[in-house]
Amino acid sequence: MKRIITTKTPFAIVKKSVNDLVNFVKPTFGPSENKVLIHDEFQPIVLDDGVRIAEKFSSNDRIENTIINLIKAVSKKTNKRVGDGTTGSMILLQSIINELPDIFDSSSIVKELKAGLEEAVKQLKSKSKPVTTKKQLLEVALVSCNNKEIAEIISEVINNVGPDGSVSVEEGSENKTTYEITDGFQFDQGYVSHYMANIPEKMESCLKNARVLIADKTLEISDVMPLMEKLVKLPIQEKRILIIANDFSQDLTTLLVVNGMKGVFDIVAVKSPGFGKEKLELLRDIASVCNTRICDDQNKVEDITYEQLGHAEKIVVNQNETIIFKGGGNTSDRIKYLKGIKPSSDFDAKKITDRIAKLSNGIAVIKAGGFTEEEMRSVKEKIDDAVNATKVAYKHGIVPGAGIALSKIKTLSETLNKALKAPKNILKENIGIESNIKEDIHDPTEVLVAGLESAVSIACLLIATKGILVTYEEEKHDKF
Repeated sequence: MKRIITTKTPFAIVKKSVNDLVNFVKPTFGPSENKVLIHDEFQPIVLDDGVRIAEKFSSNDRIENTIINLIKAVSKKTNKRVGDGTTGSMILLQSIINELPDIFDSSSIVKELKAGLEEAVKQLKSKSKPVTTKKQLLEVALVSCNNKEIAEIISEVINNVGPDGSVSVEEGSENKTTYEITDGFQFDQGYVSHYMANIPEKMESCLKNARVLIADKTLEISDVMPLMEKLVKLPIQEKRILIIANDFSQDLTTLLVVNGMKGVFDIVAVKSPGFGKEKLELLRDIASVCNTRICDDQNKVEDITYEQLGHAEKIVVNQNETIIFKGGGNTSDRIKYLKGIKPSSDFDAKKITDRIAKLSNGIAVIKAGGFTEEEMRSVKEKIDDAVNATKVAYKHGIVPGAGIALSKIKTLSETLNKALKAPKNILKENIGIESNIKEDIHDPTEVLVAGLESAVSIACLLIATKGILVTYEEEKHDKF
């Protein structure tokens, strides 16, 4: 059965759907203690994270739910880009929608908003100031997580590993949040198939006491079959393997997934990081971390022995990144080699400096504390957001926080100008912030830019919507 909205302007439904979702989420905006209680399947959960709250929200009306799912893209897109600022982006979206009259020219409004967005981004970036002190890192972290003890840990960690350093956040085993900096390496590539995630609820794979195979080529079944035949007789704890290669044939990917599901192997396949000539150099960095060789057309995969595979105490892989903890190699020779390279440009120099830092600084592991599993999970989410916000601030700078920077922006779009005042007003409602904001409250510039761009993007789609089609199967009732 199909239900069709044929009216030219279904804006009333759009407006209601936006307000229903955002009104439910926005009480948790800012460093308040406001929570939302949701009954999730078999148990109630308490949330104060905009992305997770939005994910759980739905309507009984299929038409409204279609719009709500599109709105959720605002928070997801912002979260994927900068890891924070999700609720703020939804508040901006709601404000834009609510500023519009019931009847308007959608094409002119969309044009106006896009022009205003361009001006707003330029103004934000022109006001941005670099983060130069550990105290500033602390201030950003504190605004994000509203917990001084945790903010001090985050600022200490990021000050040690740098803005491009790797920070892993885990649920701890104590009621107190702790951290350690350990040997390790991180790169921006995740598994080639989500079926390789052995912890489905986290959408990640964790391999303990794992072996590592690295290949500078596209792998086929014929390449790895001899190795798999060698491994098949070993106990499962010796068949936890990370394979890094330029690419994987579809047949090989399917074979690895099927064998993983059957429990024959615990293998995670990850594509090589980097591009062009940089790809091989990064593979050499990883090989030094894990103490293994790189297989290619000369050093064939089928010839490698179990003992020649690399090793790491733990490897965590998700959709976007791979983190290797305590690899079995010694990176000192590799670091010495990189320091001896004479770069031909400032860009190449920075790339080499970043690689040296990754090999030298290790990985920070923050373990979220709490008295209950749910509290621990909530603390972990807050730390994730605060780590992301602080790293983004370190890399791209900061502007006055608590909605101040947004509220002072003036563009040619009156609709956008009014909407930009909403975050400050909502913060006043939630935690009573007055006009004399303290100077130590800052927001990461890039978080605001990402939230604003996402909000305007989805707003323009909704404003231009002239009809909604929802397709679903009609419920069948047994006849007696």
